[in-house]
Amino acid sequence: MNKYIVFGIVVIILALGAYFALFQEVSAPKDTTSPTTPGDGGMLIGKNAIAVDDQTPGTSVNVAMTTLENEGWVVVHDERDNKPGIIIAARRVNAGTSNNVNVDLLGYQTVEGKAYYAMLHNDDGDRQFDHTKDLPIKDPLGNAIAMRFMTTSNAGENG
Repeated sequence: MNKYIVFGIVVIILALGAYFALFQEVSAPKDTTSPTTPGDGGMLIGKNAIAVDDQTPGTSVNVAMTTLENEGWVVVHDERDNKPGIIIAARRVNAGTSNNVNVDLLGYQTVEGKAYYAMLHNDDGDRQFDHTKDLPIKDPLGNAIAMRFMTTSNAGENG
């Protein structure tokens, strides 16, 4: 076989491999039973995203980053039965990307060694949080866009 034909075949194979590697969507397996866990790097679904790191116990939670398609809420839930439990705080966030969103836990304090969730909720337009109307923002599979984090006295020491 002519060396130019072999070379052409190799180039075509490499080009096809590059095409599939660069331009085809890769779908990772998704855990549809719970929101994102620490170390996932945040949860991004469409134009909505949230990222939160482990926290030191206290009276506020710092959410590293939010991205919202529309104005909404960052809502902090405690963990009950390995899923989001009661709401312990909420803060309105403008559309777009926000960094270092501080959510005050009015009348509540996070506890050492306990898990919590930072979750994105819609705003119904009245700019007042009401958990019965300002519902969690969901991904296409119906999962809340949220991220689980822990409270620990040594949070942030390794970062």
